[in-house]
Amino acid sequence: MKKDSREYRSFEKKLFMILVRNLMIAFLVIFLLYRMIWRRRGGDVIVQLLCQILHISEYEAVRRYSLIFRNYEPLFFIFSISLAFFTLLMVTLHAYLRYFEQINQGINALLLEDSGKISLPPELSSVESKLNTVRMTLAKRKHDIETQNQRKDDLILYLAHDIRTPLTSVIGYLDLLAQTQPLSEADQKKYLSIIREKAYRLGDLVEEFFQITKAGYSPAEADTHVRMDLILLLQQIRDELYPLFKERSVSLKLLAPDALPVYGSPVLLMRAFSNLMKNAASYAPANTIVSLTVTPNQEEGKAGILIKNQADYMDEDEISRLFEKMYRRDPSRSSKTGGSGLGLPIAKEILEIHGGTIRAYYKAGELCFMMILPLMKEGRSLAKQIAFRNTSKIQKNTKTRH
Repeated sequence: MKKDSREYRSFEKKLFMILVRNLMIAFLVIFLLYRMIWRRRGGDVIVQLLCQILHISEYEAVRRYSLIFRNYEPLFFIFSISLAFFTLLMVTLHAYLRYFEQINQGINALLLEDSGKISLPPELSSVESKLNTVRMTLAKRKHDIETQNQRKDDLILYLAHDIRTPLTSVIGYLDLLAQTQPLSEADQKKYLSIIREKAYRLGDLVEEFFQITKAGYSPAEADTHVRMDLILLLQQIRDELYPLFKERSVSLKLLAPDALPVYGSPVLLMRAFSNLMKNAASYAPANTIVSLTVTPNQEEGKAGILIKNQADYMDEDEISRLFEKMYRRDPSRSSKTGGSGLGLPIAKEILEIHGGTIRAYYKAGELCFMMILPLMKEGRSLAKQIAFRNTSKIQKNTKTRH
């Protein structure tokens, strides 16, 4: 309470000064009226006015002046004081109301979500500071809500995109099983096993979809400390996308060591590399080869993953836009054949969550995606070896999760 009182001390002083000023003006007016009219200081002026206006003699004007002003002096004095008091009250209230109007304008600026700074007179600096604090708080809350809603929409969009991958595999292998030419029992068991695995994966994605709609789950919240074999992961993706490559008449060539242990999220990395391979299969010409090369560098603690496919010429502007959301290299293609424009942005985000990088370039008739993924050494924590490049929001979510 004492602090609030000190904050408004300047305002109280200003109101007091207005009141004192108006009181002094009122007393001055009353004093002048008293001295000039009732003490004959202005009697001569009034007598001359009566002579000119009423066209009477000076004697008659003096008589009427004495009859009207001198005989009813108390009434005129009371009237003068009342008039001065009423004028004082109106002027003072007008001065006070002017401050309330300025405060009201500041409140209206809050309601209209005006982005400009609210300005009030210096004596209302405390009110101005509080209104600007409320304005910034409301703007921040609005931005946070919009960011949260956009993030949630993006996550749902990403997951909807990811659901297509196992669904494509299931449909592809079912088409293979439905072919007229008989398949060996071993191939049938293999295909049915893959279909079953992808059906379970599809169920997991649907369950994840419901979790996201309730809680707004972020990929950055996934556990990236899981030890896994990167080569085995890439081989599983190759088998998963086999029907897609066969449908496009495109071959996938994997050049990699026998094993390469890394730490990360198997689900997220499978999502990232699957998107990249699907992109290559979708845009590579028929009867061509998509190459996937893994080159570990144990000394630097990194692994380079290069995906290349033949493609029409692309300039720097097209390449720079490949990782934009909803961007598609060939707008003439349908969403069914050309993708939704989300696969590459999702892959880029996932690799950055793992402390990796990705860049695209065009060379010798081939579109190349070069990825760098850190290799984890035994006995060292993930946090000490990965320089996360996430936004502050992702870092905050990760800390909250772990």
